Amino acid sequence: MHGAADLLLIIDTGKGILKDKHDFVFERFTQLDDFMRGTGLGLPICRLLAEKFGGSLVIDADYTQRCCFVLRLPWVHKEVSDHRLHGFTHI
Repeated sequence: MHGAADLLLIIDTGKGILKDKHDFVFERFTQLDDFMRGTGLGLPICRLLAEKFGGSLVIDADYTQRCCFVLRLPWVHKEVSDHRLHGFTHI
């Protein structure tokens, strides 16, 4: 990704994710813990949305305490054609 981007770090306070599972958790219907509720779609959907907006969602492999998700979204400025918002821009 090139150009200006916003970076958001999400630090997991749980037990973390093993490095060999970092890519696996972004696959649909994946759950690392059979005892936790969920569908296994949250992270794949988040990554898909990030990519649709030209960004990325990854796990920082260098973070050693639990887990750190890194969301990058590029700055995209477009003029708004709605007359009520004349003079403003939105992302």
